[in-house]
Amino acid sequence: MENRSADIFNPSEFSAGENSPLTSGVDAQKLTLIAGSSFLICGLDGFIRPGGLDGYYAFDTRLLAETALVVNGQKPQPVASSQVSSRQLRSYGIVGDPTTADLLVIRSITVADELVDEIRIVNLRNVETDLTVEALYITDFADVFDVKAGRADRRGYQGSGPDGERLLLHYDFEGVVRQLRVEADSRCEVTNDRLRFTHKLSERDEWAVTLRARPVSDEAGTSHYPLVYGSPNLDLWDESLPKLSTNDERLQRAWDQSSSDLGSLRLWNEDDPSRPALAAGVPWFMTLFGRDSLIAGTMSLLVNQRPLLGSLHALSLRQGVKVDRRTGEAPGKILHELRSGASVRTKNGWGETYYGTIDATPLFVNAVAKAWRWGAAPDDIAQLMEACERATAWLVSYLEAAPNLLTYEYDPEHGLANQGWKDSFDGIRFGNGKIAQGTIALIEPQGYAYAALLAMADLRDEFGGEGSNIDSARLRSLATELAERIDLMFWNEDIGFYAAALSDKRQVDSITTNPGHLLWASAAADKRVRRVTERIGEVDMATGFGIRTLSATNPGYNPLSYHCGSVWPHDTAIVISGMYSHGQVETAHRLTKDLLEATAQFNGRAPELFGGFDRNIFPETIPYPTSCSPQAWSAAATVELVRAVIGIEPDIPNRKVQLRPRLWDGLEIRIEGIQLGTAGKLSLEVKGNHADVIEQPAGLKVVHD
Repeated sequence: MENRSADIFNPSEFSAGENSPLTSGVDAQKLTLIAGSSFLICGLDGFIRPGGLDGYYAFDTRLLAETALVVNGQKPQPVASSQVSSRQLRSYGIVGDPTTADLLVIRSITVADELVDEIRIVNLRNVETDLTVEALYITDFADVFDVKAGRADRRGYQGSGPDGERLLLHYDFEGVVRQLRVEADSRCEVTNDRLRFTHKLSERDEWAVTLRARPVSDEAGTSHYPLVYGSPNLDLWDESLPKLSTNDERLQRAWDQSSSDLGSLRLWNEDDPSRPALAAGVPWFMTLFGRDSLIAGTMSLLVNQRPLLGSLHALSLRQGVKVDRRTGEAPGKILHELRSGASVRTKNGWGETYYGTIDATPLFVNAVAKAWRWGAAPDDIAQLMEACERATAWLVSYLEAAPNLLTYEYDPEHGLANQGWKDSFDGIRFGNGKIAQGTIALIEPQGYAYAALLAMADLRDEFGGEGSNIDSARLRSLATELAERIDLMFWNEDIGFYAAALSDKRQVDSITTNPGHLLWASAAADKRVRRVTERIGEVDMATGFGIRTLSATNPGYNPLSYHCGSVWPHDTAIVISGMYSHGQVETAHRLTKDLLEATAQFNGRAPELFGGFDRNIFPETIPYPTSCSPQAWSAAATVELVRAVIGIEPDIPNRKVQLRPRLWDGLEIRIEGIQLGTAGKLSLEVKGNHADVIEQPAGLKVVHD
């Protein structure tokens, strides 16, 4: 067996989404079942096939790489299957001649804190049958980063075999231990890779067995990973959601799917199940993220507040406390991602927490303020204020020292080369296509920082700021100065647009979606809003299905590049939302309809990203090969579009809700049971520029523009 050393984990590959040789992602011929951070990717019949992405995953590890069921020497021929819920599928197969089948095999597979396979075999004939059933389980214990990179060697795999009446699959690499324990509720023979059952099946009778594959991490049988499993009743999630009905079938389907996906992407803290956090997406990012969890949680407040509050709580517990160049940690900094696989847990690994992000920290402060405005309990916000103070101190340390911007060093040898949301090595390019390097100041984190300073000033006014040397007035002053600096340093009159970034103080003069985030953060100068909107809406950016990350006129453009020409639904939704908030309704309507059409082509579930091809040339959306699906901020994109088009802005601390509906002609929306934190529920019927209030909390003023 090949034994590769731990230094195989190249820091430049850490969390990179673009470097994968896999030729297919989670496609339409696969099903994905999710529970907490564990998930199953399998065929429509429920079987895991070797190669590709198929597998049962937990602890950032593929615990099963192949499964099979053999009944009387045959693999059942699939005849039907259905996904019952985000965690369960049911499949039907037959054994024997299809026209005169001998046996019907019914399987119900559920992902929870274990993989449960309930099998029923029905004798279709009027004669007694000798039944032999073999359930096969094969693993490679591949780290999720290895799967992503197209390599799945078996280092650390100790083998599998009988352990009493169960099958034990075992992994141990440099002290990182993984086990999968498979057992049945019926007597069986256990061999090296399977469980074997024999039974005499009477005429027209049936036989059933339940197989349970339980993952175990580390010697004590518990995980170091604090956000692993959670099996809350999804019906409770569904019951808590506001009910939306609309005459736009595309929007209805996208809303229903997105709401369901956000529920399935929750992570659960084992010691506090009341605070779910959001994972980023299946299969690569089923873990807590800074940027992703915060943006997705903020954009999904209209659906449910708890995932954002849970994400904020989880991130605050892991806020940076020391300076560590290797992991990017710094006091007050919010993490980029949390991991538990061998690639981070072994001696040459990163450790479980990686902080290589420039934008998660201001996004954290913004998210706390948003949760407060939406009616989160004051006690919940008060508990987060200390983390907000530390995050603000980190932020101000940048803004009070030259160049008075949030910056990072382009350094592909020590983590992510880029530390904004376009974090691939080539994600930031000049207008001539050259990759930006050196000291980088991305434009969108400056906008987030502007919003964070104002948000923190408001939080301070309400909750105080003991021990802080930066009062609310100083924060507001810093925000004003930053807004002026953004306009001065990033606006480029030659291209009529904001530069995407500064590279060693030189403007990165490409046309990208990055400046569109300034609209969302309300950080763009008023005099620039119309020009930014119009430029983003031009044909080299707007594909007819969404907005390209990079203009098609740039030499570095590729419609299937991860960050240099593809369309990301969350990115498009953020830009559209900013357009609505600044009254740029005509362009916002067009781009919203475009994204809804793209989402409809993905059956209502917007993937992480898709190809940035021109709709006039390619009338069908082209999937990105290894896109995550479902993905949290893509699911939240639909919710954000609904929030933006009905123009709802709660200010529950001041007992007020602002409504600025901007529906296009013919669109009607009714939304019932919007939870405004502790204040109560709001229900609306919206058409055109008008909203009728059906239900509102007592004492709450609804202001309608």
